[in-house]
Amino acid sequence: GELGEFRQVPLSCPAVAACIPAYGPLVFEARLSLGLSTAIGHPECACIPSASSRCPRGVSLRSPTTTELFFDNHDVRFVSHHGGTIWDEASLHTVPRDVELGVSEVVEGCPGSYDEPLGTEKVTEAEIIAAGNLLPSSAVEGKWCLVRRGGCHVTAKYKLCRASGAAGMVILDHGNFEGDQESTIHLSEEEYLIWPSNAMPVLFLSSAASAKVEEAVRADGQEVKIAVGPSIGGSNDETDFSIGGGLRVYNMFTEEKKHFPGLFSTVDWIEASDSRPLLFVCVPGETGIVMLDISDPMNNPRIIAETQIRCRRRGWADYRLIDFQRGDRWITTIVDPSDFGNLLYYYDTTDVTGWVYIGQLHANWENARDGLGQVRNVDPAGMLQVVTWHCSDVFCGKNHGDSIYFVDASRTPRLTAKARLPLTKGSFARDVACSNTSVCAVSLTWDGIVLVDAHEGPNQYQVIAGQVGEEFDAKEPTPVDLTYKVFAGVQKVYASKAYPNLWYVEVPEFDENLRLQGEEFAEYVQSNRLQTVRLIDYERPPPQPPSATRRASFTLQVAGEVDMTELGIAARGSIADAVGIPVRRVNIVSILKESSTGGSVEIVLEILEGADGQPPAVALQELGEQVSNPKSQLRAESPLAKMPSVNVTGPLLTGLPASPASHSAGGFTYIGCFASASNASSELVVIGGLQGIAECSRACLAWPFFSLQGHGLCRCISTYGQEGAVDGCDCLGSNVGDGRGCVYSQGGSQLLGHTWEMPTRGRVLATIVATPFFILGFDVIPYDIARTETSLLHVTDSGKECCDPGDRMPMVGFKPDSFRMVVSYLYEKGEVVCVSKSSLRASAKTRVTIRVGPFHQGNSDITNVRLQVFFGNELVCEAKEIGFGKADASSGVTVYAGSPWHPPANANLANVDYGAMMPTAAIPDWTASSSRRRRRGGGRDSRGDHVSQFVSGMIIVAAVALAVCAGVALWHRHKKAVAQAGARAQAAPGTTFVVGQPTEVGHDPNQPDAWPTQIPTGAPVVVTTPTKGKAPV
Repeated sequence: GELGEFRQVPLSCPAVAACIPAYGPLVFEARLSLGLSTAIGHPECACIPSASSRCPRGVSLRSPTTTELFFDNHDVRFVSHHGGTIWDEASLHTVPRDVELGVSEVVEGCPGSYDEPLGTEKVTEAEIIAAGNLLPSSAVEGKWCLVRRGGCHVTAKYKLCRASGAAGMVILDHGNFEGDQESTIHLSEEEYLIWPSNAMPVLFLSSAASAKVEEAVRADGQEVKIAVGPSIGGSNDETDFSIGGGLRVYNMFTEEKKHFPGLFSTVDWIEASDSRPLLFVCVPGETGIVMLDISDPMNNPRIIAETQIRCRRRGWADYRLIDFQRGDRWITTIVDPSDFGNLLYYYDTTDVTGWVYIGQLHANWENARDGLGQVRNVDPAGMLQVVTWHCSDVFCGKNHGDSIYFVDASRTPRLTAKARLPLTKGSFARDVACSNTSVCAVSLTWDGIVLVDAHEGPNQYQVIAGQVGEEFDAKEPTPVDLTYKVFAGVQKVYASKAYPNLWYVEVPEFDENLRLQGEEFAEYVQSNRLQTVRLIDYERPPPQPPSATRRASFTLQVAGEVDMTELGIAARGSIADAVGIPVRRVNIVSILKESSTGGSVEIVLEILEGADGQPPAVALQELGEQVSNPKSQLRAESPLAKMPSVNVTGPLLTGLPASPASHSAGGFTYIGCFASASNASSELVVIGGLQGIAECSRACLAWPFFSLQGHGLCRCISTYGQEGAVDGCDCLGSNVGDGRGCVYSQGGSQLLGHTWEMPTRGRVLATIVATPFFILGFDVIPYDIARTETSLLHVTDSGKECCDPGDRMPMVGFKPDSFRMVVSYLYEKGEVVCVSKSSLRASAKTRVTIRVGPFHQGNSDITNVRLQVFFGNELVCEAKEIGFGKADASSGVTVYAGSPWHPPANANLANVDYGAMMPTAAIPDWTASSSRRRRRGGGRDSRGDHVSQFVSGMIIVAAVALAVCAGVALWHRHKKAVAQAGARAQAAPGTTFVVGQPTEVGHDPNQPDAWPTQIPTGAPVVVTTPTKGKAPV
């Protein structure tokens, strides 16, 4: 149907801050604190009475025979060579200080007629001076240059008076036109560049005031004085607008209006909550954002909270906050309050008098500091938010403003996806509004409007409909017109609250012909149309099962031999730079080469989650565009592109398996210390810059084995041991050792929880098999401290909180009133409590690693067991010379995300994994080490010795069983680990192997829960392969 105007109510002034809440027929209005020099268009609206400034401003006429004060004056506007209004300090409402001058005689003041170049708006002051037809300096120098309106453009009059030495100009209206008038003075490019240093005050008096001035000049001549400035003013009886700050409220149904001047003076912006009777007001200066209760808006709006959050009005954002309900809490998003930094702040405002900071997001996806546009909720609960960018490629370079971004704000806010938009040069996403079906309408200015589906499913974040380009009756502009595309086409968009998939859009009319004819901006761009947009017959496809989105691959063509180490390092750094992410987020999973002399090389990579929770999908999308574009940074300018004889051919393939079925995600088992393999294998992948065993394991999930070498070098390998086993690997140190590496097999640990979840009391995260030596890792984002000790994780095999071995394996939480971490570990002699020396950063993600296992520096003493806690790569706590919590592997161990016995921490957990950590040196000579321990004494009983020996024996059993269960026991000269067995055999179910005689530790298979017994040195270790349907022994 047709849309019709319901009612029109005049505001108190033409240029004000106004907002319309979603729940009623109200309009709230306040005066802007722009300052007179920045109040373009209607500077009188920014005038607030004070001791030093009168409102409204007037013009004072003083002579021996008369004194007059004029208020009915016209506006003067200054325009740049681009046609845009510019700030000035020269008109009635913008002169910064009082100016009182004498007057000249009244002249026409035209250096030429309208038909002559010197009489048009394009004339420059330099051209007037060159022509030589100036006014006599004695007549105008240091005075108001009095000129009658007409005969030539006012620009020519202004520049003639200034070139002739006048100190100001007064335009005397002839009265041929009724109503409010406006005069425009144009500046050339050269004049604009030095503006406002060349500004000269100018007044445009009404015909009535002009007549009085001419009468005074005829009577008193040069004794007439005209003054203008902040102190010149008085009553507003003769003006057509209201003065004064504060809040004005209009009821559009009853046409009632109220003014509450005492609440505040001027504002930078005001916005009403869509869900609560609250008004948020940005008050300049020290006050910041204040909150008003508007439950009784026509009688008693009142300030109920002052936040001290600094704010100001700049930029293109129409919405400065989002206020919404999530469960029983109220959340408020503040959008870039200082207009610098592209920051989104999130607060819990359930208690309106005490805002609680939740977190923040740096929206730096296109620029670190400026350009942020609209931020709106996709769904009513604010789980997903959409962000636009208000800078087109005309001003901000290639590919700016051509995407919208989606933020997962369900917990810690993070970028989750972006959607490309069909834009031509100069356009950008002006506004966005989402329906209650999670379909978002995006206005594209000149290019029309599109609809993007933000709901989960195959079409998520895709453009599903729209009217763009020729369909929208758009025409290709010339380059000089590109700036006007900002104001043309579809502008504001509003989603209907009553009808699904219906939007109201503002569509100004842009008349290019009028602009070319020199008409004013208000003539050729008119905001006078409102239209509806409806999505019809859209059936959303059902959601598909989630697929892995963190892995991808692309191909290279290489000629000749290429150093695989250099290739891996160049690829990793080039990919990170090309997609704008830290290099630590890029793992090169594998580099597969067809031959050693050249050909096709496939790079399989993995993009890890960002520190702020940013998922890999965004970076992979950008990488796909880089790979497909021959002129992109990756393919044309990166270190990878500049390697001799290397060419990226693509395309990017995504959705590769995140972890092969044959391996546990993040799992590993120590095999031994071996001489480093050479770089000749075509299956060898070299990855630099990874930190520690767990990271190397995750990077090499596609490979059966991996090796840590040198200073943090990680190699993914398919075979090992060709160069033989060696001693002296420091697997936990910063340098493993020269010419050697610690080799691990994949599998052995468990990924307990991947998605972000907050701990709750007694929530079972997983049931695992726990080992004496282990690595427990997790990502954590803490939010608020508590007055009591709180729990993150609790690992127990007893179902008890304390105080026997196995009750805390370990327990992890926070100290009271702090983000310092507490790790409690119970072993056979008692409890060790490790408290981190530093605190975690609030609302920031940190990878925490807890290690319990042997530590050595050049020796093989397995009794030196330590508890270590790391924040990232920083060791924050260490407990030395501790014992074992449990001596053997325990099944059915419960991992709680939030202890049943302690309050849960206010934090988020993700990527929790648990893995066995085996001894980090070659297996020691147990006879010698046992003798040393007996001689040393030190309080350890035989049970402790047997525990150490048993664990070492289990390492051998685990290594043999791993090969046997695979069907082949293939041992590559494991001189220490398998005592030179060199055995190669085909295993059938139920087969028993005698592996060798390396140990004095045994175990009674008839008493699986008993402690290991001492047996004679030299007795064989027995390993039995599993019979079908039974577990291995």
